[in-house]
Amino acid sequence: MHRFFFGGGVCHEIKTASLEGKVVLITGATNGSLGGATAKIFQELKATIVVTATAEERAVASANEVGGEGHALNLMDDESIHEFVDWFSERYERLDILVNNAGIHLDLLSQWKKPHLSDKGIELMWHTNYLGTFLLTQLLLPKLEAAGDIAGEARVVNVVSELHRWGDKSKLLNILKTGGSYEDGYNSWKAYAQSKLAVVMFTNELNRLEAAKGKKVIANSLHPGPVKTNVAGKGLKGNKMILMIRDTMSCIETFFLKTPEEGAQTSVYCSISKDLDGVGGKYFKDCKALKASKHAYDLDVAKSMYEETLKLVLK
Repeated sequence: MHRFFFGGGVCHEIKTASLEGKVVLITGATNGSLGGATAKIFQELKATIVVTATAEERAVASANEVGGEGHALNLMDDESIHEFVDWFSERYERLDILVNNAGIHLDLLSQWKKPHLSDKGIELMWHTNYLGTFLLTQLLLPKLEAAGDIAGEARVVNVVSELHRWGDKSKLLNILKTGGSYEDGYNSWKAYAQSKLAVVMFTNELNRLEAAKGKKVIANSLHPGPVKTNVAGKGLKGNKMILMIRDTMSCIETFFLKTPEEGAQTSVYCSISKDLDGVGGKYFKDCKALKASKHAYDLDVAKSMYEETLKLVLK
């Protein structure tokens, strides 16, 4: 009975849909993760599946679970992104569904006093969650547009978080230009929120631009809900006592949190639902559309962010 209250929305079209002949890419799809559960549902729908993980062996292991192909992809490494897109492009003429599931949420106890940086000197969560996702999507647009021409529509599904509501649109351009400089002091939760607000705004602007070009590519973002995966473990890394307490209380955590399969429902809904044919630039939770943060609808900031990010990642 408790799953009725905590399981969240259900994508009922899973029972009748078929994705045979369609190519689906899910990033961050390791075994036991939200992305891995999403890939397994697509397997049931007979899709041609491609999955990624930061390590090649983990990507291949996950792919073997769903009868697809796997390849390494590090969203903090432009070279890795370009190499992956080259690999994908050699194998597939089209991409029908792109699920940008990969992302990180680190320092859950807010112990970091300053940003932790990638090899490029960019704040880790901003680099992975926003810049890497933006570049990957941009490079795959020709494949998405090809699928739209062939099948009538392609979809970009960006997994974000309700925490995007903590983000502030007025700070986004400065973060973009500085690589993660926070004028009012660094807080890892706010940094995560800014990265996810940026993705919501990117999603909306991408959808607008594709429609303006007459392309049949729609883009939506979603919050999967609180899901029991290894994300929290990574975010608590280095805090042995907290991890020990979490392990002890795991039965309670399991009771209240969604399973990966339950968390994947909204990602799948945004990917396959006929209710969303031609519907983009929306934000979803529990398989229902709802209003995102008011900051997410500032068209001027979204346009500026898109243009400036494009210059940055493609220079």
